[in-house]
Amino acid sequence: MSARETNDPTGAPHFHYSRAERLGYDPATSSKKKPEGIFKRNRSLAIILLDLAVILLVYVIYLVFLAPDASTARMSSYEFRLRAVQFGDDVLVTLAVQSLSEAGTPSRAGEGILEVVLSDQDGTELIRLIEIPPEHGGERVFRQIISDYRPPRERGLVFADLQLGENGTRLQTSVSQE
Repeated sequence: MSARETNDPTGAPHFHYSRAERLGYDPATSSKKKPEGIFKRNRSLAIILLDLAVILLVYVIYLVFLAPDASTARMSSYEFRLRAVQFGDDVLVTLAVQSLSEAGTPSRAGEGILEVVLSDQDGTELIRLIEIPPEHGGERVFRQIISDYRPPRERGLVFADLQLGENGTRLQTSVSQE
């Protein structure tokens, strides 16, 4: 067995040993090669970035489809909806107040007066109203015309600060064109 390897000129099969070739096929040395790319070297970074992308996608879907409308709000036992439409130089602002309580339900103390302050996006007060909210189970619509309204920017906004008893909220809507 300790015989030397010989060259056979006839081309018959013979034993040939190459240590370099054998080490080249070693799976242990082939797995030690560093993977290329930042995500192949660090799988946890790829997972974290994928998680962030999913969270961002869910947030965008919420903002576009599920977020509450800024022109609608609920306060106490009432629902408020604000709309504004421009006709030439005038703007018709409509505030619909709907009672969510059943008819005959006793009202809470301090819910007797609704104060509405309409303002534009620069904070300029346009109109101040003091009204009585609708009876329980009913609806009231308050309409005001703002004359010579020129939106400060390309698209105007109208804000309504509502105060009902001790509760307050703010609604906003964009002024839609005729």
